[in-house]
Amino acid sequence: MGKVLVMSVGVGGNNKESLANALKYSIQHHNPEKVIFLVSEQSKNEVLPLIVEDMDSEYETIDVSDINDIDKLYEKFVTIFSLLLKRGYKHKDIVVDFTSGTKAMSAALAIASISMEIENLSYIMGDRKDGTVISGRERILPLRPYSILIDNQLKIIDTLFSFYRFDACIDIINTLKRKTNADDIQSILNKYENICLAYSLWDKFDHSSAQEKLKDVKNILRKNYGFLGRLNALKKNEENDVFEYLIADLINNAKRRGKEGRYDDAVARLYRAVEMVAQYRLKSLGFDTSDIDMRKIPEKHKEKYNQLKDKKTGKIKLPLYKSYELLSDIDDEIGKKFYENEELQKYLRVRNDSVLAHGITPITQELYEKLLKATIDFIKDVFPDIENLMRISEFPSSIPIERYKKEI
Repeated sequence: MGKVLVMSVGVGGNNKESLANALKYSIQHHNPEKVIFLVSEQSKNEVLPLIVEDMDSEYETIDVSDINDIDKLYEKFVTIFSLLLKRGYKHKDIVVDFTSGTKAMSAALAIASISMEIENLSYIMGDRKDGTVISGRERILPLRPYSILIDNQLKIIDTLFSFYRFDACIDIINTLKRKTNADDIQSILNKYENICLAYSLWDKFDHSSAQEKLKDVKNILRKNYGFLGRLNALKKNEENDVFEYLIADLINNAKRRGKEGRYDDAVARLYRAVEMVAQYRLKSLGFDTSDIDMRKIPEKHKEKYNQLKDKKTGKIKLPLYKSYELLSDIDDEIGKKFYENEELQKYLRVRNDSVLAHGITPITQELYEKLLKATIDFIKDVFPDIENLMRISEFPSSIPIERYKKEI
């Protein structure tokens, strides 16, 4: 569709002809396919006829009452822009001239335009007489309110970020980047994009890529960046201590899913965190749960574990309960504590009955919260520092916008 010009029309006092000429000048300058005049009863009768005479563009009029009530005017103008967008006009194809009309009309029209992300605003400048631009001395002041639009969108991004909708944030940022070539705005958007990408990757357990994306803002997000750096170093060197970091990260991931109301997902992660504790303990004792070395199994238990061999591969792989059973069989303290912890086992069994495991029972918020507490309490016996690691790896609740702008 072509360009549409939305224009408020005042009465012009004693200079109706000068006002009409100024508005006609704006129409000629913008050369729209269509003009929408926002008129009061008086301006419709006294000024509009002077504007539309000999006008080539198609036009329509929209009557505006309550010309001094900025709230009602704002609501009406937002509705008008919504209808234009539904008709198929793009934000960039709508031009708004808010020169004329009451102060409330001009203010409401400008505010509504910015609120609806209209990209082109226009104001007629020039020498004035009795408040109206003198004919022949008009000039157009184009306004591209990118800063306001960007700030409004950043607030939306900040809200989405707090709900862990990182990919939605990235989509909005990319849309904004296509709307402007201004270097300063592009710089801000690139920084925001890197932050959102980092946490999107981290939320998917891609710790290495997440750390890389946070490099440019490591001074702002020191704790998170430091946690990722340590985790990735331990992972790279295949050190057993990496389990403590991975478990802290898993629990935080479970908490995020819990805040989203995705309790089945949250419980699945908590189950995996408890399983990782057993893997860590067995690895420190020389066992690999994906391929148990039978030579290290006590003689009295060899027959039991031989029966667990995979017929195709000949390997013995141990899931959560079997891992703790092995720890218990070799008289390990953690294995014994697991089987003594009836509360933890009760809530873990709930996971086995969930839709994402082996059953059809949905997980409730209450069950998730009970398993979360039982899991953390159990893990603290193995990793006393786990809650501190959870604190430094917890995602920020929002992007630090104001501080962030100062940093860049």
